[in-house]
Amino acid sequence: MMDYKMFKGLAEEQFLDYMPEKFKDYTIKINTVSKTNRTLDALYLDAPESGERETLPVIYVDDMYLEYEKSGDFRETMKAAAGAWMGSYQRMSDGIRDFKLSNVKERAIMSLVNTEQNKELLEEIPHREFCDLSVIYRYAVEIRDDGASSFVIDNHVAQSAGMTEQQLYDAAFQNTRLLLPPSVRSMDDIIREMLGQKGTSEELIGAMAGEMQTKVEMYVISNRLGYNGAVSMLYEEELHALAEKISADMYILPSSIHEVIAVPALAVEPAELAAMVSEVNESEVAVEDRLSNQVYHYDRNLRKLGLATDTPSKCLGGVPKEPQAAYGGGKSR
Repeated sequence: MMDYKMFKGLAEEQFLDYMPEKFKDYTIKINTVSKTNRTLDALYLDAPESGERETLPVIYVDDMYLEYEKSGDFRETMKAAAGAWMGSYQRMSDGIRDFKLSNVKERAIMSLVNTEQNKELLEEIPHREFCDLSVIYRYAVEIRDDGASSFVIDNHVAQSAGMTEQQLYDAAFQNTRLLLPPSVRSMDDIIREMLGQKGTSEELIGAMAGEMQTKVEMYVISNRLGYNGAVSMLYEEELHALAEKISADMYILPSSIHEVIAVPALAVEPAELAAMVSEVNESEVAVEDRLSNQVYHYDRNLRKLGLATDTPSKCLGGVPKEPQAAYGGGKSR
């Protein structure tokens, strides 16, 4: 079995051999790009100079190599990768093909990433820091009831659209609430719904949910699609309503970039929660979905969200040593 370097070289040389005739005159290039929590080798297709300029999908050599490691068959890996590329090409909506800079204000949404883990990515995109996290902006290509697609707004797109980071934040804060409304659900309700979807009887659901309940109330904060939903913790009104409901301050556990979990800040030590978050990140959460190993604290009287812990992050790298206590604070770029 070939190593990654050899695989990458062959992929660059031969990928077009597995593509339809239409793309035979295109050229291949591979660039290292910064993605959430990691860097990847992105394989691009470039149209001939005389050809029509169009937006084309990108496929990652790293993911191709993982599939090759499973099968050991280079040809089958290339066939599958070419098929995946064509599938993405055919599914690309008119929204991305007809992307216009004038639409950025209406289509900008926000998400959260870990600041320390994404230093290189953050150099290339508008963002603002909050605790050990950064708010970044994405262009919502399509948001459906069964999913969503978007891409990160980089400095070039923002500048070409004539938008500052503050303008992006203002637009994205409103758009995200409108397009991906925050949701707060009890873990008990989620368990019951999952069991119900599997056809479990009401009696058995009640018995099983009761057995799985913990001594600590748990609430999942996300959005209606569970897509980049951790950013919903920045909507303070929802946090305050939940804190008032449970009559307590809250600790917020970053489950992933897609959701966070809120628990009452009563008999639980934040350091213990942070250790649990770190362990789950390392064993259960995909690298690209990890948000933080820290735990956050929401003060329902002061109505502020800040860091409750500042511990070393085994999975995600270090974090700033000066946590910002006030909700909404932070530097923008």
